[in-house]
Amino acid sequence: MLQLATLTLAYNAVMEKQKAIKLAGSQMKLAALLGVSQAAISQWGQDVPMMRIYQLKTLKPEWFVDEPTKLEPSIVETL
Repeated sequence: MLQLATLTLAYNAVMEKQKAIKLAGSQMKLAALLGVSQAAISQWGQDVPMMRIYQLKTLKPEWFVDEPTKLEPSIVETL
């Protein structure tokens, strides 16, 4: 059986943690919006984790309108 793997380039939006905090109003409000603790947010690096970006796009799509997107390439393998 021959299996072919194709690689596609997928792009994911990136948002800096400080921008998300500013948009939410505070770190406490951002934590409440996402259903996580403030401690969880404080453990993030400079950028919001990708799964939280997806969550924010669902909860607050207006945060992502008319904004130049900083893109981060990721490789997705499909068999």
